[in-house]
Amino acid sequence: LKERVSNSDLTDPTQNIVVDVQCGNGDGDTHIKKSKVDFAVNNGYNGYVFTIGLGTGSYGVINLNDLEHAEFIPHEPWENALCWTAPNNIFKPWHK
Repeated sequence: LKERVSNSDLTDPTQNIVVDVQCGNGDGDTHIKKSKVDFAVNNGYNGYVFTIGLGTGSYGVINLNDLEHAEFIPHEPWENALCWTAPNNIFKPWHK
């Protein structure tokens, strides 16, 4: 099997920043793959995930570098990839 590359959606090498964008349409949890954290940390980037819930009306910004030592567990729906589950208290409403 070919290993998937965890390149970011947006990269600004002049500012040393990478951003991944995640969009959900249900009321489920938000998961961050360890490979996304590793990509940012191992390549010297300041990495972020911008996640927006269309069904929940909420958004969150997660600093990937803060997750370098977080607990990652296998997530079956994502081929048992190691993932961190974002706590609900990081999300804010994007509409009123």
